[in-house]
This record gives sequence, structure tokens and C-alpha cells, in this order.
Amino acid sequence: QEFSQDLMREAGSLEWATITKNNDPQGTHEVRVLVDKAHHLFTPSNEKFSTKQASCPPAEPPTLLIVTGKGKVRAGIFSRQHLITSGLEHSTALPMVKEAKKRGMRIVVCDPNARGDRHGYATFEETMKSVFDHLLPQHDTQTVETDLCPMFVLAHSAAGTHLQLYLNKEARHLLPSIRAIAFTDSTHNIQWARDNKELQELLESPQCLYLRSSNKNHDDNWQSRHAGDAVETDDFWHRRFGRIRTVWAGTAEHSLTNWFAHAHIWDHFDQHGTSTNSRG
Repeated sequence: QEFSQDLMREAGSLEWATITKNNDPQGTHEVRVLVDKAHHLFTPSNEKFSTKQASCPPAEPPTLLIVTGKGKVRAGIFSRQHLITSGLEHSTALPMVKEAKKRGMRIVVCDPNARGDRHGYATFEETMKSVFDHLLPQHDTQTVETDLCPMFVLAHSAAGTHLQLYLNKEARHLLPSIRAIAFTDSTHNIQWARDNKELQELLESPQCLYLRSSNKNHDDNWQSRHAGDAVETDDFWHRRFGRIRTVWAGTAEHSLTNWFAHAHIWDHFDQHGTSTNSRG
């Protein structure tokens, strides 16, 4: 996994920044995040964030936030098994990093499993607070301008749950900054946002796209499902995920959804202004 992360670092001009050293509550694992070298929160001299001095200029490029699922996988890795059997492009966020770099975007790759998947949400929350706390309103009446730090999010599997819980509980102030979200086989549940109208509306808006893998045992004609084909959703799906636009990822392999649906993820992002020239 380390070699793959090194390739992502080189491709995206990224560096590791330490969020929590070994004196963290668990006592054993530090939490790090891969951040674009040009990111305003990154301080090369000590490889730590300087959140007190952070500012977010109006002309800041869009940011791509990549969050992997739970398990033994680490930052930017979607599958350890496919890392061996299918290759780097299929099993890691390397293609996402390359595309983001082409568009002049800044990149943040979280490591929610740094302390083990049991502490995934707590680690994700701590990372997000460290990376984006410069967007915290200074007073209750202040709102975040949508152009301050336009964000595009790839949330894979359990990352969808982490993201929804965080936006619902800790970071409603970030909602205006989110341009688009691509959920790949996400485990989130729109019912958890029933008391947050703004978040619920976001999750069902054109800004969000759900890409799902096929189930060989339950999906009829699963082999004929092509990436980008519309999914005929039912009442159960609507109760769970709402009226989110849902398409097939083009694979029955959960861990390969990001690879097979790669082009459709970027089509979705581009429609919502990944270019620095298309904000506003």
C-alpha cells in the first residue's frame, strides 16, 4: 500500500501531513492525510497544519476530497486484494488524483482506518476538522460563501456514512461549499438526515450521484449492466437513499466501482464546475 501511496504523492504533488501524533487517545496510531503541496493548510517546514493562520482566498481552486471505505485499506486504497490481482489503476485513487491534477484541483486523501475501522468515523471527523476548520463561521450568523472552497467528494462504501454523519452533526457550515458528491456503493442512509432539511435536499439533488455495483445473486441480467446505465430504483431504495440519481457502476466487484465508473464520476464532477474558470 505504501508504494501505491508514493505514486499518488508523485502524481498529485501531495505530501503527508500529520493530524495526530502518537499521543492520540488510542495511544498507538498517528493520523495522517495526503494533501496537495499547494494547499493553504499545509506547512512544508514541519509537515503540520497551521489551522490558526489558515485562510481561504476567494480564488482558491476546487478541492477533491477522496475517502475510502472501512477495513484494512489505507489512504487512497480501495482494495488490497485487487492491488495484487488487478493492479494500481483499478484498486487505488491514483486515476482520480491524476484527473484532479489535470483540472488544477487541490487534493485531500483521508485515512479513516488509521486507528482501525472501529474508529473510522472518529478519525474521519478529526481529519476533517483539521483540514477544513478554516471554514468554521466566526459567529452564529455568519455563512460560508459557496466559492470560498468549492469541494468535490468521492465517498466509497462506509465513507458515505462518515460523510453524512459529519455533515449532519459537526459540519453543516460546509454544505454550501460542496459542489458535487459521488457515492460509490455507499452505506449512508437519508433517514439520518430527516432533521436536517438542507442536507436532505443536497443528498437528493443533482449534485449527488450514486454509483452501485451489481449483485450477482439479486440483480436480474446483472452482466448486461453497463457503467452509467440508469438503475430502476424501488421504494426500499428511496427510503434508504432518497431520490438520488442512481446508475450502475459497470461491475459486480464492490472494490472496483471507482475504476469502472471512473469516467462517469468525472462527468458528474465536471458538470458542476471542476475547472477554476467555471466557479460562480
